[in-house]
Amino acid sequence: MGWGILASTVCSAQELPESPTELSISLRQALALAFSKDGNAAVQLSRLETKKAEAQSREALSVLLPNLYGTSGLTDYTESFAAQGFTLVQLPFGLKLPQRLGPLDAADVRAQLNGNLFDFSAIRRFQASQAGTRASKSEVDSAMESVAAQVARQYMAMLRAAAEVDAAEANVKLGSALVEQARRVREAGNGVALDVTRAQVELAEEQQRLQAANGDLKESQFNLLRTMRLSLDTQLHLTDRLEYIPVDPLTLTAAKSEAKKLRPDLQAETERQNESRLALSATRMQRLPSIVGYANYGTTGNAAQALLPTYALGISLRLPVYDGGRQEAQAAESLTQYREESVRVRDLNDQIDLEIRTAIERLQTAELQFKTATSALALAETELDQTSRRYAEGVAGSIEVTDAQTKLARAQDNRIAALFSHNLARIDLNYAMGSLVRMIEE
Repeated sequence: MGWGILASTVCSAQELPESPTELSISLRQALALAFSKDGNAAVQLSRLETKKAEAQSREALSVLLPNLYGTSGLTDYTESFAAQGFTLVQLPFGLKLPQRLGPLDAADVRAQLNGNLFDFSAIRRFQASQAGTRASKSEVDSAMESVAAQVARQYMAMLRAAAEVDAAEANVKLGSALVEQARRVREAGNGVALDVTRAQVELAEEQQRLQAANGDLKESQFNLLRTMRLSLDTQLHLTDRLEYIPVDPLTLTAAKSEAKKLRPDLQAETERQNESRLALSATRMQRLPSIVGYANYGTTGNAAQALLPTYALGISLRLPVYDGGRQEAQAAESLTQYREESVRVRDLNDQIDLEIRTAIERLQTAELQFKTATSALALAETELDQTSRRYAEGVAGSIEVTDAQTKLARAQDNRIAALFSHNLARIDLNYAMGSLVRMIEE
């Protein structure tokens, strides 16, 4: 299998119980739960940020689209000629100007349309919002990669703790057998009480290691449950095992090339840089003229007459002259933002280079450590077997058996630690290249 440590049939997150008390789970299933609708908070928040960015982009687009709205009104009013200064006006034939005209009523029903016909700054702002949306979507992928790394590391930590529990249980059984062997040798007259005591001391130490391993297993389970956002009362049973899977050699150049194509955080940061560049351009383009069009059509009149159709069409040219320095201040702010994003892109590229170099070095070291630890474990098992037989035959002392038993326990710990380090190095390398989620899901 592509990931190597996955060996179980995968079911989707929807097929798992909502609040299980016990759950058998593979690494891939753990990842599905973390990515689910109610899963890890970081993934949920990044998805919500994407929705907000999409809404902001639609808002920026609305500036470029026409606005259509309707109005209707009914007015009842009077006009005072005296208030307008016509009180002394003499009309022909001795007529006098009335002091007030009305009450009158007027109705108006109208549709109005207006919008930007051409606005360089608004176009740039919309383009910047699109770049922001793309950045936000890449940040969702980045959050998923980060959460995948957390889940995988914690899953590995639990596998390591489970392997240490298994090894400690086997050593407790072995210690119990060696205690019985020491008693038999003493009863046969080939040993002393001190031999039994030594075996019992070694057994007590193995029991203590087992208790500590069980505590580590419980703690690692809590961490994994928290990352998947499951109840901490859930009892997990991992279906994968801590295994060694060889990794094909990978050059630094190939890994860096892969990272440039796949790292979602680099893609997001690059889009943020592009967004700030377009925002700077939009600010500078506010100095350019813009063209606005408007139109309205409707009917107007009063109750005594039929409503008559009227309309208006026009365009206007807006030319910024002076705004108190607002545009210059905004341009300076946008330029600073663009420079900040450029620094972040360069720094992230350097960080990716460091992560890939470190991961490759760790993987190579872990390969050597695992091979050495495997050989040492085989030798320790052989030494304990030979020493136990020599002790049973009365040729060797109990202290040699105790020493061989201690060496075996240390060799087991070293091999488990080497396996754990190798799997962590594989996780780190794939995370550094931006391909961790893809590798787990394959």
